[in-house]
Amino acid sequence: MTVHERLEKVIRKSKKNANSLASEINVSHTAISRALRGETLPSSKILIPLGEKLGISIDWVLFGVGEMFMDSSKVIEEKGEKKKGTDSKNCKKELEQLKKELREKDLLIAEKTKLLEAKDKIINLLEKK
Repeated sequence: MTVHERLEKVIRKSKKNANSLASEINVSHTAISRALRGETLPSSKILIPLGEKLGISIDWVLFGVGEMFMDSSKVIEEKGEKKKGTDSKNCKKELEQLKKELREKDLLIAEKTKLLEAKDKIINLLEKK
C-alpha cells in the first residue's frame, strides 16, 4: 500500500472527505489533494495534526509500519461524538477488511515471486549464450 493509499484509508476510516480533513487539520485542500493523488508526500503540516488530532501513526502513513492508530484505545471523534472502536460488529468488519487486505498482499507476493522466477530464467538463458 502506498502513502497516498494509506491517506485515503485515513479519510475513509474517519468518514470525512478531503475538504473536511483539510479544514480539521488546518491545511489547504490543495495540499491534501496532491498527497492523495500521490503527487507529493504529505508534509509535516499534514502529518503532525493527523497524529495529534486523529491519533494516526506517522510511521504507518509514511512507511506502512505498525498500526494506523498510535494507541489502539484511541478513537476518532467526529462532531464531538466518540465512535465505538470495540463493539463486536465493528471489530468483525475490521477483521474482515484486514483478512481481505492480507489475501490481496498474498496475491501480490505470489505474482512478484513468479516475475522474479521468470527474470531468473531469462538471466540464465542470457548467461548461457
